[in-house]
Amino acid sequence: MTAETIEIVAINDEASTCSRCGRTGLKRVAWVSVDGEEPVPYGTTCVWRVLKAGGHPDAEGRASWSKIEQIAEAQEVEKATTFLWSLPDPEVRGPVENEWGVEVYIAQVAGHEGRAVTLNSAIYEAYHAALRSQGFSYRATREAVADLQYTLRGEGSP
Repeated sequence: MTAETIEIVAINDEASTCSRCGRTGLKRVAWVSVDGEEPVPYGTTCVWRVLKAGGHPDAEGRASWSKIEQIAEAQEVEKATTFLWSLPDPEVRGPVENEWGVEVYIAQVAGHEGRAVTLNSAIYEAYHAALRSQGFSYRATREAVADLQYTLRGEGSP
């Protein structure tokens, strides 16, 4: 099976049967979307075979949930980063006094607000809120915003 896009959408225990080989009694499955189709549950071995057949560069050696989780996390970070770069530039106000008399900056990105003592922190807080509102995990959000910070400083990726 070769495919253009193989995406691991989730890993959980919401199904116990592999839709590829029919194996039952699985404790956890990976929900796999092939070429943008509806995600279906696959067991460890089937996920690995599909990733290898699709030419995924990290699908080497024996299949394991930890390797599959790493690939899924990397895919989520890539999606979060792509979404982050699609957002408009932030609108910035400040410094203004907050309710405790501390001067803070306020940044808004796509309707999400960040408040912080420094301008950059306020902007990154707003980006973080926008990503989290789209359902990205905290880890993917943190990595995408960190990548943005390094890129804007001209340092490349961390």
